[in-house]
Amino acid sequence: MSSVDLVYGLGIGAAVLAVARSIFITVTLKVNAQALTDQLIKLVRADNLDRALKLCQAAPKAYITSGFLPALEVFKKGNAKRGDLVHAYDQGVATRKPLLTFGRIIGVVAGLLAVAGLVIGVMHAESVPSEAYAAPIIAGVLVAGGEMITKRIQDEANAAFGHLLGALKETRSQS
Repeated sequence: MSSVDLVYGLGIGAAVLAVARSIFITVTLKVNAQALTDQLIKLVRADNLDRALKLCQAAPKAYITSGFLPALEVFKKGNAKRGDLVHAYDQGVATRKPLLTFGRIIGVVAGLLAVAGLVIGVMHAESVPSEAYAAPIIAGVLVAGGEMITKRIQDEANAAFGHLLGALKETRSQS
């Protein structure tokens, strides 16, 4: 196998892994956080916790609902303090962390493949055309994009939980 083929192969392999990771994370953990949170806040303000819980149960694998569901269950029991709700949320999203970790491991492997392609290309620079470097470089960009997707899912969930906490506090004070 020539060094050009190796550079292309490693770059394409890394890109495939990075895209597969991004699709897996997006399909498995992502929901429309804004729409879900808006609907949950309406239900909480209308004192309809049972429907709010059912809404969360409709997407049990999503990152955001894995935290919302236990927090709402704690709130429904009554006398829950903010710390109890935050703890329940944290415990819930912790159940999704293995998937995020798995995704990060796949991202690291893809990144290493891309770097290996670049290193091999540099080692054989006299026989590797400059366009061959595109495959590993694109793979590196895709790996970074996948990490940004993961971070965005977590950030959206945390921000949405902050809004939900505000609605729960309003509901408690009106009772």
